[in-house]
Amino acid sequence: MNIVVISDKNNEVRRQNVIKEFNKENIEFRFFDAIMANKMSKEELATKSA
Repeated sequence: MNIVVISDKNNEVRRQNVIKEFNKENIEFRFFDAIMANKMSKEELATKSA
């Protein structure tokens, strides 16, 4: 099974918690960096949503 966890790459606390919980169940997964629209300028957001 291919498990992907979408996560803010700058939220280390949350990522460590995900790692801990998945490791408890011996589940392999990978992170996919989320696009954090709330941290983008209006111009950058416009180019991403077009």
